[in-house]
Amino acid sequence: MLKEPLFQNDIFEHIIKYMTFYLGYEYWFLIFCGVLLFLYLCYKFLMYRNDVSYAGNFPTEEYPFSFAQKSQVWCLAFLILCVVYNIVAIFSQEMSFFSNYDTRGSVILIFERGVVPAWGVWERFCPLAFWDTNILYAVTHHFGVINVYLSIQSLIIVWLLNYFLRFMPVCKRFLCVGLIMASPVIFSISSVIFSERLLLMYIIGSLICFQKYGQYSQKKYFLWFGILLTNFALYCKELSVLFYFGIFFYYAVSHVWNGRIVPKSFLHPLQTARKYPFEVLLILSIVCFFSLYLFHMGGVMDSSYALARQMSLFETFKRYYTEIAVSIVVVFFMFKNLFSQQKYPLIEGMAFGSVMITIFVIFILRIGQFVLSMACLPYYLTVSHVIGLVYVFSYFKNKYFYVLVCFFLALNSIVRNIGIQQNYDGTYYREVAEFIMSGKEGAKVNVFISKHSDFGNWSIRAWRLPFVYYWPNANVDFFFSGADLNTIDFFEEDRVFYKKTPDVGDYFVIRKAKYYSQDMYEISGMEADKVFENKMFEVYLIK
Repeated sequence: MLKEPLFQNDIFEHIIKYMTFYLGYEYWFLIFCGVLLFLYLCYKFLMYRNDVSYAGNFPTEEYPFSFAQKSQVWCLAFLILCVVYNIVAIFSQEMSFFSNYDTRGSVILIFERGVVPAWGVWERFCPLAFWDTNILYAVTHHFGVINVYLSIQSLIIVWLLNYFLRFMPVCKRFLCVGLIMASPVIFSISSVIFSERLLLMYIIGSLICFQKYGQYSQKKYFLWFGILLTNFALYCKELSVLFYFGIFFYYAVSHVWNGRIVPKSFLHPLQTARKYPFEVLLILSIVCFFSLYLFHMGGVMDSSYALARQMSLFETFKRYYTEIAVSIVVVFFMFKNLFSQQKYPLIEGMAFGSVMITIFVIFILRIGQFVLSMACLPYYLTVSHVIGLVYVFSYFKNKYFYVLVCFFLALNSIVRNIGIQQNYDGTYYREVAEFIMSGKEGAKVNVFISKHSDFGNWSIRAWRLPFVYYWPNANVDFFFSGADLNTIDFFEEDRVFYKKTPDVGDYFVIRKAKYYSQDMYEISGMEADKVFENKMFEVYLIK
């Protein structure tokens, strides 16, 4: 099996190659720059000789850490423990491209040309989701280095959260950030295939800029940097549009409710817009994104990506029960603060946006992964859960109550994270591959995958590509009894063919799962020896 060096050769040339392909794909980057230019011109118009103040939109208190306070030291120890736990989770996964379906199924294509930006392709619209992997894969293919990069991202998220939440008392802040880093939504994105880490950095960074702009209105560049990071977040993950729309919606309703916007305000739209530059730039960003989304995608519910992953309402509740519970608590505090004088619009808007994401994912999209290794991952509610915990901790008053909540959340995280860890299957795929290819470099090898061992077009490519990558001289063909004619045509360039039964000398791979007996029937009547077995697969050699 190929042993990866720590760093690749010709790093600079590969960065140029990958980024040229990435930025030039269907002119998406030029369109995105056009959107940013339009927003910047709007920003300059709205802020020209405009000293509008957003003071009072966010708490201004700051609580410094002190080693003299033992309670703060213990809470810091808890935070460090949670961060270490997160980093251990990153390094505990299979450290090869057999790790999961996405790395198995797309690795060679990425190395050849770079990441394809999701600009209406595969029914997704998130072109900024994986720009960083172009640079990462140009630098290294070694999973030790890749995991170091993911760990650095975790540390950046911790720093951003801690800086953003400095209005919280130190103990409460450390407990909140620690629980976030140990939560299942963060644990489930401990792989290079998830863009939610970048998304969290963009969102928290934008909120810090808005927070700063509220404190120092004379430093208007904070508003622009906030809007810039907002657009990075919008084009990184589609669901983030609901979060920012929630913030805008709360501000808009608040202005109408308090009489700041009345019907005659619309008689002078430009004058009214200059009174509310933050809200205007926010809704313009959302409108630009949604217009491009509809132009490329046609409709929200027409996405084949979402339809292929749709679950029943019961399954959805079962998948996201912790995140739903946190959102229910968020709604409770929102109603409690509805008529309170001590509330902050930005925090309330964040809460409203997080609840909007939860409602949309649970009741409309009902989305989740069916692939076994990802079947219990709640990462679609990452933003909702993180912001929800921030909001809830913002209003906890009784320290015994929030310590009790921390205990139950920590216990829940441990139980769910163990379940997530147990579903990871990359090691089992690698073990099968290493056994089959042991001593057969250059020899003709046929591998027959039983009908129910894997499913879908993507899984077919996910079997073959890692074999080709790690054994470049391999002469291996894969055969799938579950493949239909469309699949065969689609993957013809990968030498994937259809066979009803394996021949003498073929390897037969079967998954130890629900349809084991049916799949074993495929080789009934044949002489076959079990030559390898692990927790997930059995491998037979047909005689």
